[in-house]
Amino acid sequence: MKCYRLTLSSLCVVALSLLITACGGGALSNTGNGGGGNSNSNLKVTTSSMNTGTVGTAYTASLQATGGTAPYTWSLKSGALPAGLSVSADGTVSGTPTAAGTAGSLVFQVTDAGNNSASSGSLSLKVNSAVQVTTASLPSATQGAAYTSSLTATGGSGTYTWTLKSGNLPAGLSLNASTGEISGKPTAANIVSGLVFQATDTNTATGVSASLTLQVYNTLGCSSGAESNLGTQSYAFLIKGFEPSTGNLAPVTVIGSFTTDGKGGITAGEEDINSSGGAQSALAIIPTSSYSLGSDNNGCLLLTTSAGTTNLHFSVSTPNGSKVFTQGHVMLDNSSGTAARGAGILRLQDSSTFAAGLTGMYAFLFVGTDSYNGNFGMAGSFTAASGNFTNVAFDADDAGTLATGVTGGTGTYTTPDANGRGTTFITASGNTYNLNSVYYVVNSTEALFASTDAIASNPISSGRALATNSAQFTTAYLNGNYVGHATGLTTGDVPQVIVITANFDGTNSGTGTVIEDQGGNVTHWPASDFYAVDAATGRITFTGSFIAPVGYLVTGYNGVSVVLVSNDYPATTGILVPQPTDSTPASGTYSFGTDVDADFLTANQVGTFNLNAANFSGTESLSNPVTPFLVQNQNVSSTSSIGTDGTGSFWANHAVSSGSVIYFIDERAGTNTHPAIIEVTK
Repeated sequence: MKCYRLTLSSLCVVALSLLITACGGGALSNTGNGGGGNSNSNLKVTTSSMNTGTVGTAYTASLQATGGTAPYTWSLKSGALPAGLSVSADGTVSGTPTAAGTAGSLVFQVTDAGNNSASSGSLSLKVNSAVQVTTASLPSATQGAAYTSSLTATGGSGTYTWTLKSGNLPAGLSLNASTGEISGKPTAANIVSGLVFQATDTNTATGVSASLTLQVYNTLGCSSGAESNLGTQSYAFLIKGFEPSTGNLAPVTVIGSFTTDGKGGITAGEEDINSSGGAQSALAIIPTSSYSLGSDNNGCLLLTTSAGTTNLHFSVSTPNGSKVFTQGHVMLDNSSGTAARGAGILRLQDSSTFAAGLTGMYAFLFVGTDSYNGNFGMAGSFTAASGNFTNVAFDADDAGTLATGVTGGTGTYTTPDANGRGTTFITASGNTYNLNSVYYVVNSTEALFASTDAIASNPISSGRALATNSAQFTTAYLNGNYVGHATGLTTGDVPQVIVITANFDGTNSGTGTVIEDQGGNVTHWPASDFYAVDAATGRITFTGSFIAPVGYLVTGYNGVSVVLVSNDYPATTGILVPQPTDSTPASGTYSFGTDVDADFLTANQVGTFNLNAANFSGTESLSNPVTPFLVQNQNVSSTSSIGTDGTGSFWANHAVSSGSVIYFIDERAGTNTHPAIIEVTK
């Protein structure tokens, strides 16, 4: 029998060999969690997911691990981080993502101080698109009426938290931070600009809106929804009015041009203002200006310059054959009762004529107010070529102070800019008369003018220059039937307005009728006169009982035949338009507006009528000198009774018609002591 002696060490070896054999044999692994070099088996990456990032927003995430011996060193073992991000040795993934998307199959490795390592599972990192506030405009509100408008945004992750980053909402409105809804009842009419809203997502990524404007109207608000009907075109406008004053005769003119984007925005423009306080010239219209237009052809304009905001209502006439609106009426808003009031015209501009500027012969008519509260009128003609005026002729009436039959004047003008704007200077040395103006080209046959002189040196005036041609300056041109209108201001601030019918024989004589409303007192009389025409200037002299002793022929502009100026204290001015044999107004849509304000107390109106035979209905907005200062989108309907001779009544007022244009006196059954001519244009 043999005996064996086993030592303790040999027993351990035997035991270890048996253990290895029982486990399937092979060598002992050095790999820790996820594999790696010589690691301790308790080193482990605990990060199992990555936070979401946002394009353009700083991103930070810290990778985590347990076990092993600190400090840890991290690296990206496989995969590619989103552009703009990197991982540092301390396990911080950071940077600013530059593109949206998801980076997958990311494996991070950690190595401890003992060179033991471990790897994460396969991770993904999502980058959302940037947070963008998509609200580009705010709908207008109405004073005292419930208002709701929700801000919108895209990008980011989770829900948004909304804040007003700059500006102040109109009183009565508030912003819901959770929903982005602006709601409440505005308590006062106002125009609030500079509103910037911020959206913050769950990951604190932010986006901000453009600077927005919110307008609060005091009654029914503005028509909207048909902004595309104005297209991407430029429009010129001219307004004559008055600022609040003790005597109600502090004049103001507003003239300019704006370009629409077809979506409710204004992309370019320019504005000139002249008042008793001085001229403000070449004011750029800020592109944040806006407009609205409804399917009823009524709309609102918000024109902002460095001098402030001009707030207007307007209406446009029936589009032409090319479905383009060519003319309309415009009115200054005065919702507070403390702003300027006035009315005027709107014209589609033909920008292709800007380069040529003023070219050829024009007849012109300017109206205004002097520093002594006197009414002013001026009619004449000039020839324009290569930046120079020649053959300037005119007659002027400054509240009875006359400049009669002035000829030989000269002057200069500048080439129009991109908005059709230029400046002019006219002088008549023999009459010691000088006039500085700004003008805006409408097209090759029309330009709008407004004086820029201080009221101390010249009346503040404005008007139109219309193409004419001396080859037609004979009595034969004035032949047939005409209708017209005129406005003046008598002693004591009493407006005088007139509608006219006339027939001229083409030789030397004419007859007609005159209806005059002087401060609410309406009178009629027959007109009978003789006339003669100056072949060089187109000046017409009338003798007899016609409304004005002087006119100037307009032979190159469709729709106007004569501009008129009187020689009395009212300084009455007006126009004559040709009248066809049948002057019954045709059915259709008409734009209407106050023609010329005689003083601050003249009520202004603008709107549209749908005329069908003897009946019409429509929508109008009113600017009143007393409360309610502004009435918007008021429905109106009444009757029209105008015969084939173009005379009769409209809206129960005395009226004359050329078939496509109606002029009626705003009489209000004799109660209107500050009447005006209302022009209704098809």
